[in-house]
Amino acid sequence: MSEDELLVELEDTPDFDATARLARDSFDGKDTGFSADYLKWLYTVGFGGDTTIITASKDGAKIGQMVLLWHDIRINGQTTKCAQLVDLFVVPEHRSYEVTRKIYAAASDAIRERPGSSIIAMPNPKATPLNKRFLKLSAAQKLDIRAGLASPLFRGPKATSVRHNEQRGADATIGLEDYLSGGGDQVLWTLDTLRKRLANPKFQYAIHRTGNVCMITSLRKIRNIPMFLVCAIFAKRSPEPGELASLLWAGAKTHKLPIYVHLGFHSEFSAPGRLLPDRLRPSPMILQTGGIPADASLSRFEALDFDFA
Repeated sequence: MSEDELLVELEDTPDFDATARLARDSFDGKDTGFSADYLKWLYTVGFGGDTTIITASKDGAKIGQMVLLWHDIRINGQTTKCAQLVDLFVVPEHRSYEVTRKIYAAASDAIRERPGSSIIAMPNPKATPLNKRFLKLSAAQKLDIRAGLASPLFRGPKATSVRHNEQRGADATIGLEDYLSGGGDQVLWTLDTLRKRLANPKFQYAIHRTGNVCMITSLRKIRNIPMFLVCAIFAKRSPEPGELASLLWAGAKTHKLPIYVHLGFHSEFSAPGRLLPDRLRPSPMILQTGGIPADASLSRFEALDFDFA
């Protein structure tokens, strides 16, 4: 491929159907969950809609891309913008060092245009070294993957549950402002951005709460085992004894399944479940970051904070 044939530029009006087909083709036709509806939600709604799409094309035809989802993050107590890297792919017949280098160069330029911004990524094994090489991202933390069985025993405060379904008019996010305003450095959610995040067309969510803690869950199937995913836990203060058990049991009753999985970490309290050994991890799940000061670290990062949930 010559220099003249390859064009890397920002894409303002993506063709979501075509992009979904290209994404599926780039992963050898595997069912990766890409659809036009999902990509439209992810790029225009899910993380606030402030999105940079970097497209590589050859002879006028799109052959690959990288997407930056811009959203708020709190670092050292200050709210700044963060670029979350998602959906890097190049169709197999056009993969080359030159294509990859130019996509990353364009991403680097877009990030530099927003001084003071940080970068986070949850890459697959192939993208991990590329992020490190081209964007100088470092491995910040391996996300814990914990699993367990919800039980009615050892429960604490009473928990209530509401399924979140905007299409049917049930808005389970009402009254969550105080839960979302917790301290610590983390990806920031407001009532408005949380509602948009839970509009994901791929999944349905439920919100369980006590007076102190709220837990967002979603029914999933991992390695053909049905379970519910604990997408996020927001707390006004550290949970009381038995409080997480109450919320997990509320999730089990809502989804009619006792098995749960929690992905991520909390520095202020212990996440529920038993830590899975590396051999059972479905992917590395290593958080990469850039532009975050050495004296700062995230206090909370969970499945809701990237595109897994």
